[in-house]
Amino acid sequence: MASILIIFLILLHNYVSAVQERDLVASLMSGYNKDARPVRNPSTHVTVTLDVALAQIIDVNVKEQFMTTNLWLRQRWRDEFLTWNSSEHGNIQTVIIKSDLIWRPDIVLYNRIHEEGWSDTPDTNVRVSSTGDVIWGYPATILSSCVMDISNFPYDVQRCPMKFGSWTYNGNDLNLINFTNKGDTDNFIRNEEWTVQSFEVERNEVVYSCCPGVPFPDVTYTVVIRRRSLYYNYYVMAPNVLLAVLALLGFFLPPDSGEKLSLSITLLLALMVFMQLVTDTLPPLSTSIPAISVFFGAIIVLVGLSSALTIFILTLHFRGPYVRPVPKWLRTIFFLGPPKARTTVINNNKHLHQSGEPEVTQSPRREVNEPSALGRIEKVMNHFRDEEEIITYKRRLEKDWKVLAMRIDRCLFIVFTLVFIIATGAILGTA
Repeated sequence: MASILIIFLILLHNYVSAVQERDLVASLMSGYNKDARPVRNPSTHVTVTLDVALAQIIDVNVKEQFMTTNLWLRQRWRDEFLTWNSSEHGNIQTVIIKSDLIWRPDIVLYNRIHEEGWSDTPDTNVRVSSTGDVIWGYPATILSSCVMDISNFPYDVQRCPMKFGSWTYNGNDLNLINFTNKGDTDNFIRNEEWTVQSFEVERNEVVYSCCPGVPFPDVTYTVVIRRRSLYYNYYVMAPNVLLAVLALLGFFLPPDSGEKLSLSITLLLALMVFMQLVTDTLPPLSTSIPAISVFFGAIIVLVGLSSALTIFILTLHFRGPYVRPVPKWLRTIFFLGPPKARTTVINNNKHLHQSGEPEVTQSPRREVNEPSALGRIEKVMNHFRDEEEIITYKRRLEKDWKVLAMRIDRCLFIVFTLVFIIATGAILGTA
């Protein structure tokens, strides 16, 4: 019986409280004008406190220069027409009222991008205390413009400001201040592409050309974000470096394989494709060139020069039918040593200078006393000996040129490797 009485008293209390709250809200709304500022003295201003929580970064569009965020906004102000004596209304300290029934500050995001299908400020409820303090909170998915600096892409840090202020009231009518010294990121949802380094807040007063002498206060929240570069390091930078290393190793590829030039051209085309894929994700700006594009450009120039020098190396390796001796200055630079002297007689009438050039000398013909048949045989044998010595000498010259091409290849490998390391460190070190 006692439990039934307790339940009955609880239900009766809730009913009475609901009736009292309904009567209180009806009393507050009686004669209330939501179009006028909630002050009894028109010369005083309304102080509005703004608090913004960053819930999620949905998208950062570098190409279109905007950021999509999910924000929780909380505004606080005092409404002098929404006060009551709690002791006269069942000790009710706070009531919940629809926000569209009372005056609300027209705080807007100045750099917001409005698109079709995006809703305006939602009509959520407000919490009103007996002292007239109003707390209005609501979530909003907002597209805001953000001028982004891509000079260090993909190791860039972006600063995206969000400027909040009243669109119609100046500082004499509405004083906008920030609730805390920094934005709220306690409930931030992790983003897989960006990390939030800070959520700064700053209050400003600006005098616009439309209204000289009248300040307009604003509260600017700045989201400082850093790009997670793992994706680009793994899928873009690493293949790019690998292609550059293959281009360097191409200097070790023997020219006789027939694939030396085709390898360089294939690597050059692959770098062009990679660069095009990255360029498609960037805005067409002429003010700055991203670090990754500079890196691609340097690697393309490096591979292009290696391709051109590969052609030069091939011309040294394959000298064609007319082979000349390697010049002395090239022998000196690449340590080929002096040319071997040839003082042997070819068919008893051809001598070679120290440089290897043949010289024809006049010598008395040897009298041949053998029959007509033996003389022809000796003549044919002398001819074959001459041809054999000429072929041997030509092969020796070709070998000298091939050794020279190989040593130039090794020197170019060292030079290009140093240039590649220095360029990579200089470009990525400044990012």
